[in-house]
Amino acid sequence: AIAAKAFDAIGSLYPSLANVPPQKHTVFITIGIAGDGTSVESSVYPAPSAFLSVFVRNKEHVRGEELFIHAATHAYNRFSSEFHTYQTNQSPLSPSDWEEMEATWSEVAFRDSKPDLIKRVADLYTVYTAVMNNAYSNALLFPFNDSRTFVSVKRKTVIVPSDATHGESEFGHYTLAPLVLLATEGLLIEKGSEATINSLLLEVHTTNKNFFELLKNHLTEEDVTRILRFTTGEELIPKDLLDKGLERH
Repeated sequence: AIAAKAFDAIGSLYPSLANVPPQKHTVFITIGIAGDGTSVESSVYPAPSAFLSVFVRNKEHVRGEELFIHAATHAYNRFSSEFHTYQTNQSPLSPSDWEEMEATWSEVAFRDSKPDLIKRVADLYTVYTAVMNNAYSNALLFPFNDSRTFVSVKRKTVIVPSDATHGESEFGHYTLAPLVLLATEGLLIEKGSEATINSLLLEVHTTNKNFFELLKNHLTEEDVTRILRFTTGEELIPKDLLDKGLERH
């Protein structure tokens, strides 16, 4: 049920491919192969592809559903040959930056349990503010509870450079990126727009247009500049925008 729901949710963000023959896709459940999947050390994660997605954590694990939603997103935005144009049009983000932003936002947007969703966003925001303020704590989410990973985050941006440290990649793609889109959702609500991140992503996937340019149809230039400043770590995301964005999920 989790797998079917994830693919249905992600598929709703893409145009219909009625004339394209369906292809087989395998969901490989690796729980129990090297442990129960409660940690990285007890998980087996073979490389996913256009034909394979992996369910790596047990169903009850707080990250199990989220990680599979992430994998389902990449089945569309990274591995599907039918959707390989729009990623290159998302300046100032690179294709890989954009793919991760979509995938980590989808973890939040399509999470089944609202209480777990609220907690996940709160935990991400705790990591985010700690990193932005250089305030390390060993109580932070993995991997930022490791002080070496934490202090390695010098460039605090979704636009992850090719020579990024592990910490910079983890922060930019897996912490900051989903918060940027959730804050954008909050800003759309605050400004009374009927547009949603879902509707905008469907438009991006259908037209191959730039997401930030499409935002200008619904927000002011100043609003879009502010979102870009969130993206590059030049302005702190206020929690009230995240709270507004959560109203839709």
